[in-house]
Amino acid sequence: MAILNQRLVPLIEILTELGIDWLAFELIDGIRRGEEPEEHERALELTRERAGTDHRVELEQYAPDDNGPKPYADDAQLEWAARYICERLDATLTEMTDSIDVLDEIVDDGDAKRLLQSRTSAVLVLNGEEHAVGRAQVKAAQARLPELRKALDAWVNNTRSEQHP
Repeated sequence: MAILNQRLVPLIEILTELGIDWLAFELIDGIRRGEEPEEHERALELTRERAGTDHRVELEQYAPDDNGPKPYADDAQLEWAARYICERLDATLTEMTDSIDVLDEIVDDGDAKRLLQSRTSAVLVLNGEEHAVGRAQVKAAQARLPELRKALDAWVNNTRSEQHP
């Protein structure tokens, strides 16, 4: 299990302040877990083919050499964190779009085109609080992801240069 690089603390604090502490927890967990060994393609293929046959002997031949995740080195933690944040936010926004599509289908009364144009957002009521997120908000967030990537890349470079003059 890797030890969290202290240079990540300000990034984790920002995520928490922004109300996306779930992402901060995922980030910490991912870094502590380390880099998972990749399965050999043939092992994956055999697993897919298995369907009741016994491929254990052949699977053992393609087992990963090392038996566990490798900890990320100090600078690799920074790079992984920046990449993970962007990928996770991108995936979350894509899921939000898919969820809005599903909600639109649920409330659709048959005239989908008219409804999609007139409806601005799906409104969920959770514990008496309304939460509305519309397509425009999700698209705006997706449009800003490249800017976030650049900012995180700059942060990684600045943080790396502060540590290693």
